[in-house]
Amino acid sequence: MGIVFVGIPTVNRPRYVRETIRSVLDQTFRDIRVLVSDNVSDPPIADSVERFVRQVNDPRIGFHRQPEDVGEYGQGRLFLQRASTAEFFVMLHDDDVLKPTYLEKAISRMTENPSLAYFVANPFLMDAGGRSSGVATRRYLSRCGRIGQPEGVIDVLSKHFRCGFTPISGTFFRTQSLRDSGFVDDDLTGSYPFEPNVLLRLGEGGARAWFCPEELLGFRFHSGSQTSYARMVENPQVVISTLKLFERRRFTGTNERRRRIIVGRLYRALAVIRLKTGDNRGCRENMLMALRRNPLSLRSFVTAPFVLTVPGLLRMILPPLPAARSRPEYAEGKAGPLME
Repeated sequence: MGIVFVGIPTVNRPRYVRETIRSVLDQTFRDIRVLVSDNVSDPPIADSVERFVRQVNDPRIGFHRQPEDVGEYGQGRLFLQRASTAEFFVMLHDDDVLKPTYLEKAISRMTENPSLAYFVANPFLMDAGGRSSGVATRRYLSRCGRIGQPEGVIDVLSKHFRCGFTPISGTFFRTQSLRDSGFVDDDLTGSYPFEPNVLLRLGEGGARAWFCPEELLGFRFHSGSQTSYARMVENPQVVISTLKLFERRRFTGTNERRRRIIVGRLYRALAVIRLKTGDNRGCRENMLMALRRNPLSLRSFVTAPFVLTVPGLLRMILPPLPAARSRPEYAEGKAGPLME
């Protein structure tokens, strides 16, 4: 049945997902089960990926077609259900890759430390053509608070609040820990904010994890990356869903202060969105909420007077909302620069 379950969600990335699949099947640890789940790609692309999975001719891998766009929440729920009796669980995005020894090292650490919820290692960053970049990798590791972090046990909640330490892609979870935490909030759907939802649920229960500073997996950043096309803080669906996730929670001490900072930023982002769409009343209400949640925010204090007194003038100055997509289009042939 496979001790390790690896779920690969994919949409419109036929070339990249082939590399992802090969990197999983080439692992030195062999007792795995892999499911590639297509989230309503263009039909010819879905057909080509399904053919590739069949031609691999490996009994450890299967293919599933989602009947409708279920986003990352739907894909994640499917994978956890299909993980069945697997002791460990991995979601690997369809443009990322694992080094051959990744699963072997992860399972070794998790077996030695049965109380830990997951294993997370440093990634290297690569562009659309698969070329790694030391500069981009260091920038990513710095932003995520990884540089100088020693190998060993980390606290999930505080690390998540401080710098978004753990990505969903490639992280090696203990399946029972995910089930015990409830995995994600029942009422949230789509793609956002799936990753922080998983980490918050684990962190609320006091989960700890193992950090390995070795670069054991690769993240591909390109023009079709989620961070490029989703325009997170300018996308009302993303902001509202993420706000719902954080507003319903309360913590203590530093974690609560960080939660309020995050919520304040989200209300401010929503205020700007409302302003750009001509909703002056909604803009004012959300800016006041931003000030209430984080009264020490300099940016909110600078922005608030203009929002509350001359919203029309501010709207003329600000650039319009950019078009945001909820899913990638097929554009693998265009090798763009490394994206931050």
